[in-house]
Amino acid sequence: MTKKTVAYLISAILCFAAVSCKKDNTIQYNNATMGNVVNGTFTSDQGNVFNVTEQSCAGRLDTMKRALVICDVLNKTANGADNEYDIRLNALASVLTKDIVAVGAEAEEEVYVEDPVHIEYLWISGGYINVYVMMPFKVGSKTAHMINLVQQPSEKEGQYILRLCHNAYGETMTETNSHEFVLGGGYVSFPINTIMQEEEAGLKIEWKWYQSTGAGLSQVTEYKTIEGTYKKDGYQHVPEALAARTKAVLK
Repeated sequence: MTKKTVAYLISAILCFAAVSCKKDNTIQYNNATMGNVVNGTFTSDQGNVFNVTEQSCAGRLDTMKRALVICDVLNKTANGADNEYDIRLNALASVLTKDIVAVGAEAEEEVYVEDPVHIEYLWISGGYINVYVMMPFKVGSKTAHMINLVQQPSEKEGQYILRLCHNAYGETMTETNSHEFVLGGGYVSFPINTIMQEEEAGLKIEWKWYQSTGAGLSQVTEYKTIEGTYKKDGYQHVPEALAARTKAVLK
């Protein structure tokens, strides 16, 4: 894969500025939502219960703990709760859930490695920071890359700084081996309320990625950041563009 191709596939569309938006009860066709699965039952971050009565994609929702689903909402479930619906499941993706590593927490050194990683999409819902991350993977490799969100010290009261760390375990793209790599990605959710107790606070997220050039990506890395205001009662919808993405093995 050339650097130009890699650059073309990275769109850097971020959905964070509206974290104060209120959640609503919009139920529609081609609905995309993220939520938790408990005892085989999916409850969206909006609080709606979805029962799969039809399915047009591979995968089993009851094997996952957290998932992104794209579905058609068919009707309210007969004799169900007010927030319970029957759906046709059109697409399904498992979501990795990891606790945020707090300042001063004991952790192995592998947690803090900062190999290049890119946040393509970011949104907040259900008390989670949800991201779709992308990174280079070596073709044919079965190595699982590690992703963590690590809290950084902050000198500003009422602000939380979080850094996305990526451990590629040696699978790092260079000027001479870029043809051996493809881009892979995956969904990760981090429960923010484990470190943040305020009803409202500033939030800054950092990650290290390749610098962009007119011809694509250079091998020089730089920190990228996104900032916003987190509100506990805030809610963001899943970005519409997340209908299908390349899957990668993450841990």
